[in-house]
Amino acid sequence: MRSEQNRSTRRHALAAGLGVSALVLCASAAVAKPDATNLAPAVPPSAVATPQVTEAWIRWLPGDLPAAAYLTVTNPGATPAMLLGASSADYGDVSLHRNEMHAGSMQMLGLDRLVIPAHTTLRFELSGYHLMLMRAARPIKPGDRVTITLRFADLPPMPVLFEVRKPDGSRAD
Repeated sequence: MRSEQNRSTRRHALAAGLGVSALVLCASAAVAKPDATNLAPAVPPSAVATPQVTEAWIRWLPGDLPAAAYLTVTNPGATPAMLLGASSADYGDVSLHRNEMHAGSMQMLGLDRLVIPAHTTLRFELSGYHLMLMRAARPIKPGDRVTITLRFADLPPMPVLFEVRKPDGSRAD
C-alpha cells in the first residue's frame, strides 16, 4: 500500500515538474529575441488584406463644375482599412467627402480619412460618401476612363480605373 502511495506521489511530482519545465520553455521563447530564421509576422496576413474596389464610376457635370466619383470598397482583412485620400493626374484636387442631413438640409462635409471596418463593404453613393473631383486637367466627358489612385494607411497606393458617366449615372452612348 505504501509503495503505491509513493509511486502516486512520484507521478504527481514528475507531472508537476514537467508542467513547470514547459512553462519555463514557453516563457523563454516569448522573451527571446527573434533572429532571421524564426521571424514571424506581427499581424496575420489576412489582417492586412488589400481592399477590393468595384463599381468605380464618375458622375460627370458640364463646364467647370466639380465631378464626383463613386465606388464600392470591400475590406476582406481582419483589421480596419484606413483610406487617407486619393489623387489623379486628371484632376487638380481629389478629396474625400460625405453628404449628411443637418437641420433639414443636405450638407457636404470634407473628411481627412475614412475607416472601412474589417470584413465590411462600403458603398460610395450619391447621398453618402464620395470623392470630390475638382479642376479637371483636361476636357473630360462621358465615356472616358480616368485613373484615381487611392491611398490607404499601411498599403501601397492603389490605382483604380473609373468610368465617366452622364449626370444621371447612365453610360455614354
